[in-house]
Amino acid sequence: AYDLIVQELFFPYQTGVGSLYTQEHYRQCRAKLAPGGLMAQWITINQLGTDDLRTLVRTFHSVFPVTSLWLNGGYLLILGGLDPLHVPLQRFLERYEVHDPLGGMPGIDSDPYNLLGLFVSHGQALREWTRDAPLNTDDNRYIEYSTPLAFNALNTVTLAAETLTSLLPHFRSLTEVVYVAPFSNDDLRDRLARVSTSSQLLMKGIVARAENRTEEAIELYAHSWELQPSNYQTRTFLEQTWAAKGHALVLEKQYDDAIPWLHKALAVNTQNLNVRFDLALSHAQQRNYQAAADFYESVIRLDPEWVQISSVWFNLGLTRYQMGLYQSAARLFREVLKRESKSISARFNLANSLAQTGEYREAVTHYQDILKAAPDHRDARANLKEILTWMEPDKQQP
Repeated sequence: AYDLIVQELFFPYQTGVGSLYTQEHYRQCRAKLAPGGLMAQWITINQLGTDDLRTLVRTFHSVFPVTSLWLNGGYLLILGGLDPLHVPLQRFLERYEVHDPLGGMPGIDSDPYNLLGLFVSHGQALREWTRDAPLNTDDNRYIEYSTPLAFNALNTVTLAAETLTSLLPHFRSLTEVVYVAPFSNDDLRDRLARVSTSSQLLMKGIVARAENRTEEAIELYAHSWELQPSNYQTRTFLEQTWAAKGHALVLEKQYDDAIPWLHKALAVNTQNLNVRFDLALSHAQQRNYQAAADFYESVIRLDPEWVQISSVWFNLGLTRYQMGLYQSAARLFREVLKRESKSISARFNLANSLAQTGEYREAVTHYQDILKAAPDHRDARANLKEILTWMEPDKQQP
């Protein structure tokens, strides 16, 4: 017998996998549980239609009378057993301090309330949500034949948003399942209420962002974060939304407006290289070249092998060129050519930098190489002609 059985992410739209979500399968799992044991089922909410998820939950709940839902990003945990769901808060906090299950996980604050904050719903609320959903059995194989339809018809963001929208009216407070001793400090009850509200606001924010209601999503995330500052999910979604807002403004060339949003995102996560890159681009377009160079260099320091590192070297080279640091610019364009030897843009800017430092012969070689690869490159041809004129000053004498 087992104290805990965990069923990992098996995609139910694949042939044969639907049998792992049937009533018969869950009954077999229940038979293997020790007294007080739990069954845990992971589900991705962005790969299932709402009706299919309701069927999974109802089927699970029909076998495990005490069922609850816990949401972590795009993953939903269905937790079930036979004994009442009753979590003594003080005991939970003591056990958490001993085992620290979130400790050492990058980007996650080890706060026991963050774990409790994953709670979404349970009991009668789930029965109401799944009331008219069909059961999934070995005989009907409903899930195996139904899930591919929703997965093919809608994108993953839409699937997740529809599910959360459907589930939100059935959200329940932590105070329904977490027990606080009668004579405990009222701050504990207030903390539970704040954590629960923070989680609900987070869900609403996810839906708002998925539906392109960005400003509303930002307000919801910010309020959620205010109630539970250590909530890593809220922090992550808020960072992503601020970063996306800033990036969209960069693409629209609204650099003045983009910079404040990007700085907000960077304040949440100083390691966000995309945000640093967008900030560098924005400052460069504003001719604030030193700030741009600082951000480009910070990306190189943080991750010299970043997927966009060639673009960082290239844009830093352009920035150094604008600052009149031509030798530094030439070195940077050479770095780009080490990675992308056929880059005409890098070779052209290298030639320009060399010409500015008086290294005409090497500049000529690069211009000629460009014209071999791209005979119609007018700027390379014009610059080559001009340099050749400089190199033969006696031809200009009367």
